[in-house]
Amino acid sequence: MMRAILLSFIISITLSACLNEPQLPPLTNDYSLNDRIPLSLLEEASISQENIHIAFAEVKEESRCPIAWQCLWEGEAEVELTVKKGDFIEKIRLKYDGGNCTECGNTATAFGYKIKLEQLSPFPDETFYAQKPLDFNTYKIVITVINDNDKIYL
Repeated sequence: MMRAILLSFIISITLSACLNEPQLPPLTNDYSLNDRIPLSLLEEASISQENIHIAFAEVKEESRCPIAWQCLWEGEAEVELTVKKGDFIEKIRLKYDGGNCTECGNTATAFGYKIKLEQLSPFPDETFYAQKPLDFNTYKIVITVINDNDKIYL
């Protein structure tokens, strides 16, 4: 009986916190769930119907093998996104494989949403790694966001 009362209390507090979640303003780049969302480095977009902002925060790793090179490993890239929901922030990392793969990007979860990295560009050329430091200013991604409760898997 005590366990049921405690569980009921926890559920009611959680629901009231969700209902009072501060609303984030819609941004110029406002999308819906399941849209393909293009982002440049440091750019932010919103999914206002879900009270979410997502920003392409940083390129954490780039080791994809340029097409003109002979590499033992095709490499991969990793990007970091900042996901805001109300007052809460989560950072997630997504990887993108090198080579000629068809499903190159992986998926991460934040606030009950699956976020898939669909595209990452540009692909490094043979001069890219000669830059010191590496320049990621032209990097762009395309992501898709779905509600993980929809049971649609990317």
